[in-house]
Amino acid sequence: MDTIIRQLRDKTNPERFRSVIALGEFGEEALGYLHASLDDEDKWVRYFSADVLGTIGHRSSVDPLIRKLLDEDQDVRWVSASSLGRIGDPRASHALMQAYHSDNAFVKIFIEEALGNLALAGEAVPAQVTAR
Repeated sequence: MDTIIRQLRDKTNPERFRSVIALGEFGEEALGYLHASLDDEDKWVRYFSADVLGTIGHRSSVDPLIRKLLDEDQDVRWVSASSLGRIGDPRASHALMQAYHSDNAFVKIFIEEALGNLALAGEAVPAQVTAR
């Protein structure tokens, strides 16, 4: 894992996002590095960090992913919403609802999906958001 972390920190490496994907293989052991990578200046590092965190599915990732619902990049926002839906923690419901009412149509699709996943998990979600 040390080699992968060095590659991720090497700002001259144009494909640092690949290191994020590789970190996902370490599961919970890599959570701290993945959470930190959510704040990277490289959009693709943030994007793949959010995606990998959704795959790992650990509840400690909910708050960092909620913060990424406000990312400057719409791709990072939608993948963060998708990951929150995959994790399925009801703490994400309120933040997803707020993001839904303030984001573009593309991101809203993924927020609807995430809220639908929360509804399937038993979380109350307003019908006007999940119904199209």
